[in-house]
Amino acid sequence: MVNVTSSLGVAYVNRQKKFNPFKNEFPTYFLNSNYKVLKSDYTNDILWGRIQFKNSSKKDVSKVLFLNSFTTGFITFYYKNGQYKTGSGIPIDQRSDKSILPSVEVHLAPGEYQSLYFKQYGHNKFTSKFFVTDKHEFEIYKVDKMNSYRYYVGAIGVLIIYNLMLSIFFKSKKYIWFCLFMTSVLIAVINLNGLLDYYSWFDKTTFTNNLTLTSSLAVSMALLFGFSFLDGDKLLKNLAPIKKILLVASLLPLGLIIVPAYHPLKHYFSNYIDIMIMLDLFFLMICSYYAMRKGADLAKFYLLSWFFVFLGACLYFLDAYGLIGRNFFTENGFLFGSLFEMIILSIALTYQAVIIDKRIIEKKIRNEGEAKYEELLRTISHDISNSLQVIVVGTRRLKKIVHDEKVYDVTEKMEVSASNIVDILKQIKERKKTIISKKIKLEKVNLNTILNELIIIYEDNLIEKNILIKINIPVSHQSIYAESVSLKNNVLGNILSNSIKFTPANGTISISSKKEGKYITLIIKDSGKGFDQRALEFFNETELAQMDQAKLSKDVGLKVIKNYIEMNQAKIQVYNNSGAVYEISFLADF
Repeated sequence: MVNVTSSLGVAYVNRQKKFNPFKNEFPTYFLNSNYKVLKSDYTNDILWGRIQFKNSSKKDVSKVLFLNSFTTGFITFYYKNGQYKTGSGIPIDQRSDKSILPSVEVHLAPGEYQSLYFKQYGHNKFTSKFFVTDKHEFEIYKVDKMNSYRYYVGAIGVLIIYNLMLSIFFKSKKYIWFCLFMTSVLIAVINLNGLLDYYSWFDKTTFTNNLTLTSSLAVSMALLFGFSFLDGDKLLKNLAPIKKILLVASLLPLGLIIVPAYHPLKHYFSNYIDIMIMLDLFFLMICSYYAMRKGADLAKFYLLSWFFVFLGACLYFLDAYGLIGRNFFTENGFLFGSLFEMIILSIALTYQAVIIDKRIIEKKIRNEGEAKYEELLRTISHDISNSLQVIVVGTRRLKKIVHDEKVYDVTEKMEVSASNIVDILKQIKERKKTIISKKIKLEKVNLNTILNELIIIYEDNLIEKNILIKINIPVSHQSIYAESVSLKNNVLGNILSNSIKFTPANGTISISSKKEGKYITLIIKDSGKGFDQRALEFFNETELAQMDQAKLSKDVGLKVIKNYIEMNQAKIQVYNNSGAVYEISFLADF
């Protein structure tokens, strides 16, 4: 029976004070480790180790000693007057074992007792176990490892290609962002597992020796992608400044790589990027939660995906910091977390693709229906306009021949109302262009003139409820920039109609004004019951798209008022003060 026993001892030497790269001074003592585990923090110190072997058999024995970590930095094994350089700190073609796993062959004669020394230094944190096994078993272990990574790279590669095709089909930049994000995560994960070191990219360093940079790129892309896909610029405006701060902080290591002082401080930036990874993932989960509360379609998927990455990162760092026992899942926490994340996000994007496809079909049907509707609307508008012109001309003639004051008043109201309808019908012809662009031609209009015309139209309603309208607008405040037809009918007409409707009998509606910079603010106050909470939220939101339109489906007047206020380049604020108060600010000067 072949029996080889080993024991591990470690010692730390301060690199800055005592390290001489041209001279090896073995420490005089080692601390014994019963678990055959090496732990190295982010440091510039030198770690020395001694492993003692004993062959208790009567045969010659050849074994392979290897570490199961890919981020060990520079390692030199000293065995039987030989030096074997390996580890992630030097290019693979310069390593004695030509392997991404640090290893060395050990040969022992029958009954031989031998010590192997090793020296390790590098700025990356790692926890690694020592294994002593047959060369054949070591090769099988490496093949199994590589196969698992091939599956991972293949799975992520397929998802990238799939989403790239979606970006071409739907012509959406969001899928491009996702592909860039997945690519950056793929690079970071395979770098963390030493796969990029299979190729000699550099003469004196390796990709694994620069984990901070690939991690910085991946976490920065995660922020950009996550915020973009959650429509953060619209739904998460309050969180946008935090996103910018985190993005700058995450990109800091990449920006400082050209600074000479960066390289001696690499171990500090390694700690720094670990903190940024956890902060950014936590922030993305918060963004997903708030987006979900605001009704974003895919926020639930994102929240679940970021949770898996956060969980994988927690397992990895708990393992790296020695807070939990090392196993297959903790060792590959980032790999599993990112894989589950990519699968969930791809499902989400597929779901979004179905939604987009459905919306395209609905839009096509709607456009066809709108075209028919527009044609019908133009025909009806033309026919009604012709008839109304007859009424307008007739009422004007009638006003000239009547002598009864009451009949004259009624005739005048008929003329104003009919002329108003003719103007509305003319506006309908420009309806589609106005709605699409949300822009109308502004001109100088007089507020008093428009209000007086509206009072004539609503005079009967005012008399019926005995409502008094008090207008106090100085001459200097009467001239504003607006489009007269939409201002009269869609904005002030709707507001005045609502005020008359909700003001109790014998009540009062007051209309006043104030000037603030280049704006004139019209203030309309009634003595009714005031706005309900839903209307207050609707009017005081800065983005119409942020509102839940389903809740306001019956309040057509509110939506019309706000839409046309925006088209007139005006602003509105509403509140309650012993009744409803509208404050509408119009441009008085361009």
